[in-house]
Amino acid sequence: MKIGRNDPCPCGSGKKYKKCCIGKANDGEREWHGTKGELTYTLKERNLILLGTAADIFGFTKGVTWEQLKRNISSEQIRELYSVIADIWPPDADLIKLLPEPDSKLRALYLGDVKPELIMRNVFRFGLYADEIFIVDPFHNPWCIAEQYNPLVNPDQYKADTLKLLFFLFLLEPWIRANLVTLIPDPGNFDYSLRRKTWELAEKRYENWQPSSEDMTEFEPAMKEEFARSLWTTPKDYLEKSFRKLNPGISEQELVDMMKYIDRLRKDDPLALEQPIQETGGQMIVGRTGANLEMALYIAHLTGAFPYTNIRRRWEELLSAKEELSESAKVWSPITKAFQDLDFKFLDNVDSRFACSIRTDGRLESFRAFLRRLWNTVRGELDAGMIDSLARDFRDELTSEYHKAEAEWAEIDSALLKSAGTTAAGAIISGGLNLEIPALGFSIVAVVELIRSRIKRRNFRKKIPLSMFVDLSRYKGINK
Repeated sequence: MKIGRNDPCPCGSGKKYKKCCIGKANDGEREWHGTKGELTYTLKERNLILLGTAADIFGFTKGVTWEQLKRNISSEQIRELYSVIADIWPPDADLIKLLPEPDSKLRALYLGDVKPELIMRNVFRFGLYADEIFIVDPFHNPWCIAEQYNPLVNPDQYKADTLKLLFFLFLLEPWIRANLVTLIPDPGNFDYSLRRKTWELAEKRYENWQPSSEDMTEFEPAMKEEFARSLWTTPKDYLEKSFRKLNPGISEQELVDMMKYIDRLRKDDPLALEQPIQETGGQMIVGRTGANLEMALYIAHLTGAFPYTNIRRRWEELLSAKEELSESAKVWSPITKAFQDLDFKFLDNVDSRFACSIRTDGRLESFRAFLRRLWNTVRGELDAGMIDSLARDFRDELTSEYHKAEAEWAEIDSALLKSAGTTAAGAIISGGLNLEIPALGFSIVAVVELIRSRIKRRNFRKKIPLSMFVDLSRYKGINK
């Protein structure tokens, strides 16, 4: 894609490109074409185009409210949105060229549940502990979907799903504009051979795996919410019949009260489509995994990001990719054990813009600087004899930085009370921030070979030195 002189400027100013940012591209950030001031879109610009396009198509620039969208979202709007996404990410897009190369920046790749409503929570929770968070773009790429399920061809079945994606997108808008969050497409969308090979690796890894009861329990709340939203769109007489069958003794007044209660639940839930199934037809319930372990490591190697997750099963997958030497498996244990022994605080039930403002105000910068130093140390080539001393030094520094962070969290709590008053309850939660630093890092040999065969003159991390797990099992009563 190219920006013409008379096109809207991708910076979001509302001006034409020729009267705004033309000629201001930084070397290495954009690619120039010809002499007419045209250039290709950067990764951030494509994120911003998606934001602006969605706001325009669904009427938010003209004052449409979220409640109106829930009632009136149309197939035509969905088709138009995905037409633009198809333009933003054509099959021949050079994604690798757009991705940032590894540097000293503390980047994190989110590998948790990618239901839009859950991604948002876990961005807020981890947003103060990283310089930038990468999320695998949850929007569908129409070039990669069979016609039967393609939102360009059959958009009416994507109303409920698009509602969730828009909710996710606009809550993250301030984070995207502040360069704190970046949506990255799945590289397999542009390299089918890569996609097939990572799928084959994952299939082999899962050959004898069966989900445990703990795995099912972890996803149960979200599954119940999804089922309830689907149930609420069924005809009124069907719901009444179902309630009578479940409770044969229910009175007429109790039935009326129950239907009013369901109406209130549907209206209060921002992700519940307020269109009856008779009008919408069946809706796609999309399960998103973001990227499997192999593709996630591929992205992490290319960008120098470290993976983090809040899902125990994903954490177990990451740990399976550790490259250890038995005689040095515990070399970093002083610092990793110190992390496990501490309770960390996370933002949770907070307004998106307020949470972003806390981050852009520089809160917890000292702790991020500590994590940045740790990251840049463990990713380097170290003398084996130095590691034990370094691990103890970082352990001691962690104690000091943790106390500084605790003081800052007290200030954040005060700011929340001033901003939201009594509604700030539950805005800060506690949990574990488990750190794993394998002696040889996280890596899958086959994935590194896939990178070597595709990347000729680009830097990439030969190993991923650490990963983190946001463990909220210590905090009871939270929908993770």
